[in-house]
Amino acid sequence: MKKFSVLLAMGLLFSLLFISCDDDDDNYQRIDFSETPVAVQDFVKDHFTGVNVIYAEKNYNGYSVKLSGDIYMHFTTDGAWSKVDVNDIAEMPQSVIDLIPEKIVGYLETNHEGRKIESITVKTTGYEVELQGNPDVEIIFDKEGNFVQYED
Repeated sequence: MKKFSVLLAMGLLFSLLFISCDDDDDNYQRIDFSETPVAVQDFVKDHFTGVNVIYAEKNYNGYSVKLSGDIYMHFTTDGAWSKVDVNDIAEMPQSVIDLIPEKIVGYLETNHEGRKIESITVKTTGYEVELQGNPDVEIIFDKEGNFVQYED
């Protein structure tokens, strides 16, 4: 009986240890859209007028917003946009395209004429642009908009 009690206690201790080590930092918590930074609200209002907010979420890394039409956006903790993804369903607003360097737009017009932008991601090193179509094409650009490489 004493051995059983020791094993039971050890089992409980290990299960508590694993539960406390669970990494919930990546889990988004649903919030009301009005709880996002003003910059997030303004970005949505300025670039997606008339599109309904489905939900807003927050985690340690920033905010995520889903709009009707399967449109996803990610923002930093201070509300700066870091990704806009319109998927294959919607069209990227020109006002969002205008936020990236003109060199990127020129490269896309020259090398991928007729392909529409599916997503734009702002990274510390530059930009990642994914084009709609089959197959999807992902292109990496530096901060100035110079072509770096195609992503696999």
